[in-house]
Amino acid sequence: YKLFQIGMGSSEAAKNMLCVQAPTWEVNPTVPASEFEKHYQKDATVFFTEYGGVFTDRTRGWLEDSKDLDACIDDSLKPQSRGAFRQSYFMGIADGGATTTAVGGDGTAIAIGHVNHEGKIVLDLVDQIKAGEGAHESKDRLDFDDVADWIEGYTKKFLIQEGIFDQWAGIPLEQALEKRGLKQMKSVHLTKTLNSQMYQNFKDMIWDKRIAFYNTSVGDGEEYCDYLKELLELQADRQSKHVVIVQAPQLAGKHDDRSDAITRMIWLATQKLGKQAYVAKGGNADPRIQSALRRKASLRARRSGSHSSRMVPKKRRR
Repeated sequence: YKLFQIGMGSSEAAKNMLCVQAPTWEVNPTVPASEFEKHYQKDATVFFTEYGGVFTDRTRGWLEDSKDLDACIDDSLKPQSRGAFRQSYFMGIADGGATTTAVGGDGTAIAIGHVNHEGKIVLDLVDQIKAGEGAHESKDRLDFDDVADWIEGYTKKFLIQEGIFDQWAGIPLEQALEKRGLKQMKSVHLTKTLNSQMYQNFKDMIWDKRIAFYNTSVGDGEEYCDYLKELLELQADRQSKHVVIVQAPQLAGKHDDRSDAITRMIWLATQKLGKQAYVAKGGNADPRIQSALRRKASLRARRSGSHSSRMVPKKRRR
């Protein structure tokens, strides 16, 4: 695969290399069409690996069909610069760390979203910060204070109820956030198993159409904006029956920091979906849920107690 990538490139090493990528049916006419049809019906992904000349081995595209992603794109949505009044938000943080936020490396990305009254997770904003770009164009490397200041800026625009980032990013980032009073940002030990669960949860929500994406700032001739293209490029490497490693293709210029941030935000929001108390908060709460909660609270209040202060006086008959 590496030799093939070199041969298909434009470097000096590729000048004397001939690379051909062709499926079995083009180079071996002795295989009947019925054989291809049989194996395609069994597993389309494996079929293209075995017969289609596609380099995948154990590695597959994380999203097998872009139509699944298309079904979650809401053309009415736009990235938000500020949160709605009384609306709680979640933040996923993917921090490249002080050693990898140097020019050319991964940056730090954030994803902000909320749960609407229909129980759907809405992605409000995806953003990233990198050394050598934007406001930090003059810097060769970002430190933890740069990252913490940037995150703090968004907490002043959105009511962030909870945020998470990988524990490996280190105690310095956690301390920098706590110093700014951002105690709702928690570090989590993201093991291979937990990461796998997070990405599977993300995919489940996509399949169930429980996520709403925006697709703006699309370049000329492009179908998707940058963060959606990154999601579609993700590769899944199955380590075991229950563990799948999801990451960017191992090629220059490919990153997965925004995808990690979105996955963590969706994980947080998913944990809250089943809690009525959370869904009932905010200006976008479903009135039916609020009414049901008020009725339950009223019934609890009317239960007899061991002390008169806990008892509701009965109405006097006229």
